[in-house]
Amino acid sequence: RFQEAYDTLSPVAKRFPHDEAIPYNLACYKCQSGELGEAREWLERALKVGDSKRVKKMAATDPDLMPLWEQGVKIN
Repeated sequence: RFQEAYDTLSPVAKRFPHDEAIPYNLACYKCQSGELGEAREWLERALKVGDSKRVKKMAATDPDLMPLWEQGVKIN
């Protein structure tokens, strides 16, 4: 299910490179699929293109991203 969502949304990321919601959701999908490295990359991209304080606040409590925090991943 997460892979299908990722496959649907990932092409849109190139069309809307300044929309933080797209890389944020792609990070969630990758995290839930167990692909934590890619999840972190997408989350970092969301932080770069969006309001980093807002993205960090949202990410800190998002259950979809909990596997990252459980592995000790830190975001800048």
